[in-house]
Amino acid sequence: MNTKMFANLPGMLGLKARFTLPPSRLRKSELVPYLKGVTILLAALAAAQATGDKRPHFVVEPPSRVLWPATRGAHAVCRAAGHPPPDVHWVTAEGQLLTTIPGLRHVLTDGRLVLGARRSLLDAGGGGGAVLRCRAANRAGAVLSRPVLLQPERD
Repeated sequence: MNTKMFANLPGMLGLKARFTLPPSRLRKSELVPYLKGVTILLAALAAAQATGDKRPHFVVEPPSRVLWPATRGAHAVCRAAGHPPPDVHWVTAEGQLLTTIPGLRHVLTDGRLVLGARRSLLDAGGGGGAVLRCRAANRAGAVLSRPVLLQPERD
């Protein structure tokens, strides 16, 4: 079987996802699971098109590094679009939802993360740095931003 005809399947369907081709010579026992995967992909795309759903994509993706003077604080912005409009959250490197801690950080519903002054952590010897990601999700799917290093620095 010639598997090259599947090579541009995601592009033809308007997807940016990577699509791994199977080896050029498949045994019949290997072909069935591969074609089931293609069938599931096509069914999911058809269902999403029927409802008009579109996976989230970043309109504003946060930078890979945010450094700020520890005595002043800073903010990071993350915005996403899709249909239906996605929920935008910040998550830890382990995938846990980030919540507001008054005086330390505020996670806003518009995708902004506002960071308070961190002078006390620097004076105590803790760097106070963290790696976070922005996550946008709707019923059509979810997307994670690149990792964002948040690091206060001495003034």
